[in-house]
Amino acid sequence: MKKIAKVDGHSNLIRDLSTNAIINTDSFESINYDINKKRRLEELDKYENMKKSIENLNNEIKEINHYSLI
Repeated sequence: MKKIAKVDGHSNLIRDLSTNAIINTDSFESINYDINKKRRLEELDKYENMKKSIENLNNEIKEINHYSLI
């Protein structure tokens, strides 16, 4: 049987004393966390894609400028 302890100041959190992991016992809050994490990862992916597009555009502009000077 796992030994657990309540986390002070948080009625919905417990600590698994064998692994020292903190476990959220509030399923709604856990689902909300997962949704927000997915949203943050999607935003990060969107940012990375925009960054790559800007880098590609800058490289194309440099190439055009190089050939226009020749």
